[in-house]
Amino acid sequence: MGISEGVLLKKLGKGIENDYICFDSGCQKRRVLKMESFGEQIRKLREEKGLLLRQLAAAMETDTGLVSKFEKGERKPTREWVVKVANFFNVPVEGLLVAWLSEKIVYQVGDDDEVALKALQVAERRIRYGKKDQEGEDEEELT
Repeated sequence: MGISEGVLLKKLGKGIENDYICFDSGCQKRRVLKMESFGEQIRKLREEKGLLLRQLAAAMETDTGLVSKFEKGERKPTREWVVKVANFFNVPVEGLLVAWLSEKIVYQVGDDDEVALKALQVAERRIRYGKKDQEGEDEEELT
């Protein structure tokens, strides 16, 4: 089964899209969330719980102004804060870490798209190589 028409997106409402993917046998529809920034995700989680900024700040043992800046994308929290807030809201840590880290990477690499993409490809290879190297070391230690 190959993709015959590609992916068609149709807006349904704020942040929600229907994702249509077409195969030779027909089209399938999936509901997906629009990619939200880390700050938007935190604001959404806070508002869904009915919390004020100061209440979330108190729970995270941090300043209200700092949480506000995180939500607006004006400041970036630490990895530890991201883990702590994910646990507080009882959401998967990985999802928030991916949003946080991807924004951090984009901020660091700047606007040079071509160079940024090449750098990401090299980084991916290094991460994969490092994992293989670590797995190889573990196997050698066991034998």
